Amino acid sequence: MTLPLAIKNMNTFKKEERLCSKKFVDLLFKNGSSFLLYPFRLTYLPFVPDPGESRPFPVQVVINVAKKRYKRAVDRNLIKRRIREVYRLQKANLLYLPLKQHEKNLLLSVQFVGKTKYPSAFLAKKLQLALQKLSTLLVPLEALHSETAIPSDQSVPSDITKLDSIQFSPKNTSSHESH
Repeated sequence: MTLPLAIKNMNTFKKEERLCSKKFVDLLFKNGSSFLLYPFRLTYLPFVPDPGESRPFPVQVVINVAKKRYKRAVDRNLIKRRIREVYRLQKANLLYLPLKQHEKNLLLSVQFVGKTKYPSAFLAKKLQLALQKLSTLLVPLEALHSETAIPSDQSVPSDITKLDSIQFSPKNTSSHESH
């Protein structure tokens, strides 16, 4: 089985991978499902492309950071840049291979709902968990483990609930409660 050129060059984030169409964005938020894995909310919609349409990438993604939470564009752009880089490095094993093997396509929104500008290492860990959860929702679990080439060091840790219970919020939250 030879992989298409798009799968071979996985360490890129091209225009075709970005969700730019207003029609698809509206469809994603109207009909899509979502889950929250702090500091991300992922909204996704599996879809079947038109018969004559060829899609080199199985996922189209849009990355959002709320202007309500981060007023300064510099802060929003920093967070989006970090998320894009983390997504670019993790998409191949966690999303593209399972979706290509099961011939599925996906519209995806990654919304940052965190209250702090986290370092890239923390975002990488949390986005990895979120993408693993997404791939298990889309592809049957037994098919995912038997057919994909995800290295064992990237598997979901057995103590995932312990990781999710870690609090990374600011220590002084009393000022937020009074507003």
